Amino acid sequence: MTDDRQYIQVNDRERERLREFINRLDDDALAAPANEYWTVAGVLGHLAYWDNRVLVFADKIDRGEPWVPSDAEPEGDWLTDSTRPIIQAIPPRAAPNSPCGSRRRQTHA
Repeated sequence: MTDDRQYIQVNDRERERLREFINRLDDDALAAPANEYWTVAGVLGHLAYWDNRVLVFADKIDRGEPWVPSDAEPEGDWLTDSTRPIIQAIPPRAAPNSPCGSRRRQTHA
């Protein structure tokens, strides 16, 4: 079995594209509504939350800790609904930085 890690390069490239896009946005664009529930910055903060959740579980696996039922993704929208006000309260210029790799997981080549 081969260990195909080409996805790492693709993810790095796409993360850089996202970072460049965010850097072109002004504060008004970040604070603009993306839909009826989220601002653009809020969407980026929401992505950052889920990205970080994956990293936490990857670290757990690396430490050899077992997967437990409470690790499963919750059913329904209650988690998103309950975190939205907190994420939306983050200043627009601060939220976008998170999904661009502020906490990147170390990968082993």
